[in-house]
Amino acid sequence: IDNLLAPLVTVQNETGRGDQLRIVDVMVDTVPQPGQEFTTLVQAVGQAASYKLVVTPKSDLVELLAIEPLDPAGQPLAAGAWMAQSVGAGDLSVTTAWQSDQPATIVRLRWRLRATLVEKQFVLPVQVLATDGNGVFWQSSAQLAVPTRASSAKIADVTPTMITISPAAFLSIRVIGLGGEAPKGYLIDINGQSQQQFAAIAYAPGSSDTLIASFDPSFKPGIYKVRLDLSNGSQLFSETVVRLFAPGERVYTVYVPATSR
Repeated sequence: IDNLLAPLVTVQNETGRGDQLRIVDVMVDTVPQPGQEFTTLVQAVGQAASYKLVVTPKSDLVELLAIEPLDPAGQPLAAGAWMAQSVGAGDLSVTTAWQSDQPATIVRLRWRLRATLVEKQFVLPVQVLATDGNGVFWQSSAQLAVPTRASSAKIADVTPTMITISPAAFLSIRVIGLGGEAPKGYLIDINGQSQQQFAAIAYAPGSSDTLIASFDPSFKPGIYKVRLDLSNGSQLFSETVVRLFAPGERVYTVYVPATSR
């Protein structure tokens, strides 16, 4: 990988000693923006009869696409020498020995950043639990702070913010930077536990920046944000919150008079 960056890596070898397998570095090949794929390399030194490796980003907006454990020569391990613990997670067990006197890449991971991060970076913890095969276990870990770039596209505005569910109801979603792309649209509850797809979403007649989204009668009342899924795999989230009311549910507008001192 060309032009590897190494932003803010903290390495800890909690219990490893001497020539025991330990992490020495974690690198990323680019500063990603939403929809972009990027690669991380975990480098290690030492030896172990077998090991378990966990790489789990502290953000649900970072998606794992591929994981590839390597031998000290940089070659992929045989399929029977390792096992992923779960689909889509950077959690694997390697049952073959690993040994290198010099830092070498022990695993290569491919990711995609799905949306702009408010924090402008995410933390990528890496942990190795290894054994010498004779009942001795130890642990080594690292933490990588990965900087990110914001998307040029965004949801600028959503109106109205209070809607009674019906086939005639609609949302107006003003967007910036989509270049005419027609995204898929969803309402995501503010806790991120469920989503409901719009019955239809398309640009308003004669407009290149305003999407009109219609509702299905099966939509559930609640408080939501809008999410748009783009063709490059990225997602846009609205800052505006939308509240859906059931048919017949009363809506009150309360005006609080301003007071002066």
